[in-house]
Amino acid sequence: MPIDVAELATIEAMGSSVPVILFWVDVELHAAYYVCMNDYISKVLLVENPRYAEQQTVSIRIPALNRIDAETTDFTYFWLLARRSKLYSLFNLFNYQFHELDFIRNRHPSRADISASQALEMIDVFVSTNLRLDVWGRRGDGWWAPLEDIHGALTTLRRQMEEFKLIPTPQLEKRLMHYGWDTMRRGANLGRMYEEIVREWYLPTHLAASLR
Repeated sequence: MPIDVAELATIEAMGSSVPVILFWVDVELHAAYYVCMNDYISKVLLVENPRYAEQQTVSIRIPALNRIDAETTDFTYFWLLARRSKLYSLFNLFNYQFHELDFIRNRHPSRADISASQALEMIDVFVSTNLRLDVWGRRGDGWWAPLEDIHGALTTLRRQMEEFKLIPTPQLEKRLMHYGWDTMRRGANLGRMYEEIVREWYLPTHLAASLR
């Protein structure tokens, strides 16, 4: 279906944090189809037609599988879209937190004066902050497994932190330092996975077809 280039340019300028969804309704079949335009422009249009702005209109391809059906796990995709800005906030936090802990782990001069106990206090704050974010609750039957894995890692880390406060042994301190760093490293990777995989899930691309 053709869309005015001016509208596409506006969506592109908005970036990807606020999803813009295009719906196409087949009145004869009583079916509705969808595609996220921010992702379509970034992952399809700019790849196939980087000079699209020189046209008046552009035809948009919507995969036949993108049919709205609240009874399938595919509907969970709308939950991910609705929480995209919150997820981006989480990705940003993880990147910052991993950067800080990596500096401490590698004894960077700017963090050389931070003791192990201070680093553990930092990890404790990071974990508590992340777990309070409104991104973890399961919605429907479908789910993005990496997000659930990181939530489990954060929950385990918080429990181990509580154990360390009761019995502060050097062995547990060393293990928590590594586990805290590794959890934030894995969390920092969520943003890259989201950009490379989740944003392309429901687009007319070879990757999307293989994922579904």
